[in-house]
Amino acid sequence: MKKAIIDFNEIKNVDEFYDSIAESLSFPDYFGRNLDALYDMLTSIGKKTHLYIVGEPRFDGADGILEVLKDADRADPLLKVKKG
Repeated sequence: MKKAIIDFNEIKNVDEFYDSIAESLSFPDYFGRNLDALYDMLTSIGKKTHLYIVGEPRFDGADGILEVLKDADRADPLLKVKKG
């Protein structure tokens, strides 16, 4: 099982978020750094993955990111997105 932590207390903008999640989940170099690409990457990991979300995002674009995280969690039974 893969585990990753995204700490929104340390992330100041959408670019830092994409850097963090791409590194934490070992996304490929071709990751498109947009909401559609994020959803595609999250739902194609292919193995049990727990993504822990810490803090509340406070930057432009965060609402869309949170929606994609929720949608991917619902769509992929191998992915669990958890707060805390």
